[in-house]
Parts: sequence; structure tokens; C-alpha cells
Amino acid sequence: MSLRILEGSDGMQHVSLDVWLPSGKGGPIAAAALIHRDGQKIEVPIIFSKVSPYPYGFEGFDRYTYEAKGSYFTVKGDWTLGAEFTDADRNKHVYEKNVHIP
Repeated sequence: MSLRILEGSDGMQHVSLDVWLPSGKGGPIAAAALIHRDGQKIEVPIIFSKVSPYPYGFEGFDRYTYEAKGSYFTVKGDWTLGAEFTDADRNKHVYEKNVHIP
């Protein structure tokens, strides 16, 4: 799983969550992204965008991409990015990363 947030020239952020699962297993049954800081939580309204074979030559996996665009960071400083998804077997997978917004 990977979560990327890119700043656009218009002040908006483009959020992209990629989830890799074995081919034929089916996609996630739920996916979510959120950012938080000092007790402030913002859920990013990601929506399913596409499914594609894993692009780096590792056969047997499919990539499921979820995206959103908006203004999510209300102030500069340290934030925690979080992503989670539930696979077809109802296993929950969680990822968090701390980032600094200059």
C-alpha cells in the first residue's frame, strides 16, 4: 500500500492511495485515508479510480487506486497521514506516516 499527497499549483492537494493484492483475489471491500494533527482529524473522501496490473514487473498482483483532490492541510507543520483497507477476507491493513508540511 502506498499513500501520496502532492501539492498542486492551485493550492489543492491530490491524494492517491494504491493497494496491491494478489490477482484474482478481488479488490478491497473498504478503503479510507485520513490526516490528523493535534486532535484534528480530517477524513479524505477517496474514491475508487482504477485497477491495473502491477507496473513494475511483479506478475500476479493487481493495483487498486483510490484518489481525491481538495484542500486538506489547514495549517503548516507536522501531520500524520493514515490509510487503511479491508481485503476480501475481511483482513484490515493499516499504514501511518508522519510528514512535515512547510
